[in-house]
Amino acid sequence: MRAYLRIAILGILVIVALGTTLRFIKVAYYHLEAPHDICFETHNLASIKSLQAGANLYDKSFYGDWPFIVTIYNPLFHYLVASLPESS
Repeated sequence: MRAYLRIAILGILVIVALGTTLRFIKVAYYHLEAPHDICFETHNLASIKSLQAGANLYDKSFYGDWPFIVTIYNPLFHYLVASLPESS
């Protein structure tokens, strides 16, 4: 019985390790392909564009109205980034 349990645990660990490795390769590929980190940071870009359009990220209605934008960082981060000059 113990041998079957060891084989099952080993099989689960191998599957988890393989899945983690494949996910890492996929994310690394997309990060190397994109000149900017827009593939995985679109919510931050949407928050910064909303700030530039005059929205208040500290207002509760910002998160309750359409378009729904998830801001995972403190809004102060987006105020600082939105004030930076754009690259040409």
